[in-house]
Amino acid sequence: MTHGHFRNNIMSRSPVRLRFSPNEQRHPCPHLIRQLHTNTGKGSAITTAPMASPAAAAQPSLLLLLLVFVALINAGGAGAATFFVTNLCAFPVWPAAIPNGGGTQLNPGETWLVQVPAGTAGGRIWGRTGCYFAGDQGSCTTGDCAGARCCALSGKPPATLAEFTIGVDSGVQDDFYDVSVVDGFNVAMDFKCITGGGDPIRCRDPGCADASHPGDAKVRTCRGNADYQVTFCP
Repeated sequence: MTHGHFRNNIMSRSPVRLRFSPNEQRHPCPHLIRQLHTNTGKGSAITTAPMASPAAAAQPSLLLLLLVFVALINAGGAGAATFFVTNLCAFPVWPAAIPNGGGTQLNPGETWLVQVPAGTAGGRIWGRTGCYFAGDQGSCTTGDCAGARCCALSGKPPATLAEFTIGVDSGVQDDFYDVSVVDGFNVAMDFKCITGGGDPIRCRDPGCADASHPGDAKVRTCRGNADYQVTFCP
């Protein structure tokens, strides 16, 4: 799937409802580049930061929002990888991403977009469960990162990890990615390079054969600066 294919899929939904999330705007993660929430049963929603105020955006122009979204997608196409993080669980998941992204809340059916610069090494995305936050601080039952809503540290085990290193030059240096249960298992996950082809890494239980285990790393490669899909509870 390319940026254009994903954009066309979003824009072809009928009807499409766009909204800004006041909660995300009040407490934006400092690392957050952009975010798209798509609910398969309730239309679509885009959250970007910063913006003027929830009141000023109460009835935004549909055409203007679509144009802004298209510009953001196109601007992120060079020298970066885009991660589409989707929650298919029957419960909310609070995905976290380091060193870029921070964290957010995903209700069932929603998708979070995180843009990761070329040359990023040791990146991780994981799902936190059972979270409660008051402002920027709180706690999670699994995957907690020192009580922060926007993670700068890796999550506390157990946590199923999508790990990645993004190549410096698109088409020249490969990306590397894997699912790891070295830190334990908390949420079922699929992890796929969507612009490079190949089957997803599937991890549905602590013993999943596709994942990296202690002393048994299973790392895949994809062309540099590819785009990726991380799915919770696939």
